[in-house]
Amino acid sequence: MSRDNLVKIELRVDADGETHVETPWATPLGRNKFRLENMPFFAYDISLHDVVEAKKQKDGFPLVKRVVEKCGNRTVRVIFRGAVGKSKKTEAILDDLEELGCDFECANPKLVVVLVPPDSDFDTVTKYLDNKKLNWEYADPSSATLFD
Repeated sequence: MSRDNLVKIELRVDADGETHVETPWATPLGRNKFRLENMPFFAYDISLHDVVEAKKQKDGFPLVKRVVEKCGNRTVRVIFRGAVGKSKKTEAILDDLEELGCDFECANPKLVVVLVPPDSDFDTVTKYLDNKKLNWEYADPSSATLFD
């Protein structure tokens, strides 16, 4: 991905009494709208290529206020016991996820964000994660969105 026309935007997540901030790359679309060009590592109910509204801040990157257009991608997060890339079992799981049509990014050595595109079966992916007895969570859609 060329970063020539990209800008950083700010996503804030309030969890466990703390505010967590991440600053993914985005394509400016005009009128305070941006298309997300990185998989969010910690935010909920937002995925790669969603269009967001973000307002300029006095200091810092434009702050995301809301998602204005969903692209159809879904996201789950997987926490592995060992570092990704250090285990044949972990590598086999990631290979299987790719065969299911998914893509992924490592947030840190143990946390992997998995992108499930619209043409992949979300239920098949989540059942696969369950069958492997992995520690995972819904990110987009979030558990709150799915089950409330």
